[in-house]
Amino acid sequence: MKQVTDPLFALTGPKEVVKERGALGLDAGVKSGIAMEYWLELLQYPEESARSLWLNVDNQWRRLHSPNAQIQNQIENAFAFPKMFDVLVWYQEEKIVGLVVHSKS
Repeated sequence: MKQVTDPLFALTGPKEVVKERGALGLDAGVKSGIAMEYWLELLQYPEESARSLWLNVDNQWRRLHSPNAQIQNQIENAFAFPKMFDVLVWYQEEKIVGLVVHSKS
Protein backbone atom coordinates (compact mmCIF):
# COMPACT_ATOMS: atom_id res chain seq x y z
CA MET A 1 0.00 0.00 0.00
CA LYS A 2 1.56 3.32 -1.11
CA GLN A 3 1.79 6.01 1.56
CA VAL A 4 1.33 9.72 0.91
CA THR A 5 4.62 11.59 1.39
CA ASP A 6 3.45 15.22 1.51
CA PRO A 7 2.65 16.08 5.15
CA LEU A 8 -0.17 18.37 4.06
CA PHE A 9 -2.01 15.38 2.64
CA ALA A 10 -0.59 12.39 4.53
CA LEU A 11 -2.71 12.93 7.61
CA THR A 12 -2.25 9.78 9.66
CA GLY A 13 -2.39 6.85 7.29
CA PRO A 14 -2.13 5.36 3.83
CA LYS A 15 -3.89 7.23 1.02
CA GLU A 16 -6.67 4.63 0.72
CA VAL A 17 -7.47 4.78 4.44
CA VAL A 18 -7.52 8.58 4.52
CA LYS A 19 -9.83 8.67 1.47
CA GLU A 20 -12.12 6.09 3.07
CA ARG A 21 -12.61 7.99 6.32
CA GLY A 22 -12.56 11.47 4.74
CA ALA A 23 -9.87 14.12 4.55
CA LEU A 24 -9.47 16.22 7.65
CA GLY A 25 -8.59 19.88 7.14
CA LEU A 26 -5.77 21.55 9.03
CA ASP A 27 -6.68 23.96 11.83
CA ALA A 28 -5.86 27.61 11.25
CA GLY A 29 -2.20 28.27 11.87
CA VAL A 30 -1.12 24.63 11.64
CA LYS A 31 1.73 24.02 9.20
CA SER A 32 3.59 20.87 8.30
CA GLY A 33 6.98 19.71 7.12
CA ILE A 34 9.58 16.97 7.30
CA ALA A 35 11.97 16.90 10.27
CA MET A 36 15.63 17.14 9.30
CA GLU A 37 17.24 16.81 12.76
CA TYR A 38 16.22 15.86 16.27
CA TRP A 39 17.32 16.77 19.78
CA LEU A 40 16.02 14.77 22.73
CA GLU A 41 16.32 16.10 26.26
CA LEU A 42 17.14 13.12 28.44
CA LEU A 43 17.04 15.11 31.66
CA GLN A 44 15.11 18.37 31.68
CA TYR A 45 16.61 21.56 32.97
CA PRO A 46 15.39 23.42 34.87
CA GLU A 47 13.92 20.50 36.81
CA GLU A 48 10.37 21.91 36.88
CA SER A 49 10.20 22.14 33.08
CA ALA A 50 8.87 19.32 30.89
CA ARG A 51 11.37 17.02 29.16
CA SER A 52 11.08 17.76 25.44
CA LEU A 53 11.73 16.30 22.01
CA TRP A 54 12.86 18.96 19.53
CA LEU A 55 12.60 18.50 15.76
CA ASN A 56 14.09 20.84 13.17
CA VAL A 57 11.29 21.49 10.68
CA ASP A 58 11.39 24.24 8.04
CA ASN A 59 14.72 25.45 9.51
CA GLN A 60 13.22 26.07 12.96
CA TRP A 61 13.27 23.93 16.12
CA ARG A 62 9.78 22.71 17.14
CA ARG A 63 9.03 21.03 20.49
CA LEU A 64 6.94 18.17 21.82
CA HIS A 65 6.77 18.19 25.62
CA SER A 66 7.02 14.92 27.54
CA PRO A 67 7.28 12.42 24.66
CA ASN A 68 6.51 8.87 25.75
CA ALA A 69 8.97 5.99 25.26
CA GLN A 70 7.23 4.80 22.07
CA ILE A 71 7.50 8.21 20.39
CA GLN A 72 11.11 8.56 21.50
CA ASN A 73 12.01 5.11 20.12
CA GLN A 74 10.24 5.70 16.79
CA ILE A 75 11.98 9.04 16.24
CA GLU A 76 15.40 7.63 17.13
CA ASN A 77 14.81 4.69 14.78
CA ALA A 78 13.68 6.97 11.93
CA PHE A 79 16.80 9.12 12.21
CA ALA A 80 19.03 6.05 12.55
CA PHE A 81 17.71 4.84 9.16
CA PRO A 82 17.10 8.03 7.12
CA LYS A 83 16.99 6.17 3.80
CA MET A 84 14.05 4.13 5.11
CA PHE A 85 11.96 6.67 7.08
CA ASP A 86 10.76 10.28 7.13
CA VAL A 87 9.39 12.08 10.18
CA LEU A 88 6.36 14.16 9.19
CA VAL A 89 5.48 16.96 11.60
CA TRP A 90 2.46 19.23 12.04
CA TYR A 91 3.17 22.31 14.14
CA GLN A 92 1.68 25.56 15.35
CA GLU A 93 4.47 28.10 15.85
CA GLU A 94 7.01 26.24 18.04
CA LYS A 95 4.66 23.51 19.33
CA ILE A 96 4.36 20.10 17.62
CA VAL A 97 0.68 19.12 17.29
CA GLY A 98 1.01 16.02 15.08
CA LEU A 99 3.71 13.50 14.28
CA VAL A 100 4.04 10.51 11.91
CA VAL A 101 7.00 8.25 11.14
CA HIS A 102 6.62 7.35 7.47
CA SER A 103 8.23 4.45 5.60
CA LYS A 104 9.81 5.49 2.29
CA SER A 105 9.45 2.04 0.73
